[in-house]
Amino acid sequence: MLKVEQIYKDLIDLIKMALTSQSLTWQVIQNYQQSIGNLEPPYVMLHRLTTSNYGFQFGKDYEDNGNSKHSENQIEIQSYQIEAVFKRTSQDSVSTITGADVARVIARWFMSDTGIQAVREKGYNVFRITEVVEEYYKDVSVTYQINPHFRLDLVALQTDVTNAHKINRVSGNIKEVEQLKREE
Repeated sequence: MLKVEQIYKDLIDLIKMALTSQSLTWQVIQNYQQSIGNLEPPYVMLHRLTTSNYGFQFGKDYEDNGNSKHSENQIEIQSYQIEAVFKRTSQDSVSTITGADVARVIARWFMSDTGIQAVREKGYNVFRITEVVEEYYKDVSVTYQINPHFRLDLVALQTDVTNAHKINRVSGNIKEVEQLKREE
């Protein structure tokens, strides 16, 4: 079973790898529910959107050291939103890296051979990465800021194994066996 806290830890590690690949040292925060206190941008925020199970149940029975087992497989898709938060100021130059730039760096890294290999080493597959969306909002100082983000869907195969019922022995009291003659 996929454990949410483990997935967060793995994704934070993967995002840090993506940032390091471009020599970026932004902080990575787990989710909106976590208190961020007086944290100042820039930082990358990560939170879970949905969890879905897909596919037909596929089950099989097998022997394992004399014990009868039953396993069922199902595909699980976990969706996360990754945001790059950067407060723009009037002193920013054209060469200042923005949140949109960082969001695109992370999205590209997840789609690269290096990123896909790192994700697979953690036991997942990348199912889909959406486009980077740049929504505007007004901050507390009434300046327009950009909230660049994208959605990352991870896929994992979930397998449940239980003890299966089996027939160990058939016994009965057979009194008579009659042989039928074939008519020719």
